[in-house]
Amino acid sequence: DLMQSNGTLTSWPEVAKAVVIANARHNLEGSSIPPSYEDAKDGWGGVDFMRSNWTLSNYYGSWYSGSITCDMTMPYNISMNLTAPYVTRVAFVWDNNPDYPNYANEPNMDLDISIIDPNGNYITASSRYDSTVETVSFNPSVTGTYTLRINRFRCDPTYNFTWFGAAWQQS
Repeated sequence: DLMQSNGTLTSWPEVAKAVVIANARHNLEGSSIPPSYEDAKDGWGGVDFMRSNWTLSNYYGSWYSGSITCDMTMPYNISMNLTAPYVTRVAFVWDNNPDYPNYANEPNMDLDISIIDPNGNYITASSRYDSTVETVSFNPSVTGTYTLRINRFRCDPTYNFTWFGAAWQQS
């Protein structure tokens, strides 16, 4: 599995999940990014182990890991070097504190993402409510450094810390 091929992921399961989602292929029903709630058979699609390893090796994509707290200044920005016009799939995943009293119904932190092009223009966004995964798919219009912008929608100050992983892959 991915964690065996890249030992760093044993400490970052959020990155492993983001890499798998960003590289999922062959969705049988519905669109692959983001899956609809009716898309229970295959979610984002099947795991593409080869592409996932490419992303972990910064080949046709890359990944990033970190943490966010309630008191951090937002947005939190991650740079992505992308090549036009290849389809780009981005997945952003974060953990949920199991000690949070409302753990079963909502994450202790609700985060949203948007993509900004090299000229500062908004491209697309994902703001799924009470989810720990945000995904987008787009075609960069120009080659350059794009920004994955993370914004905090909600955060419980008692359980104010979360680990996250982001991954992107171009095809």
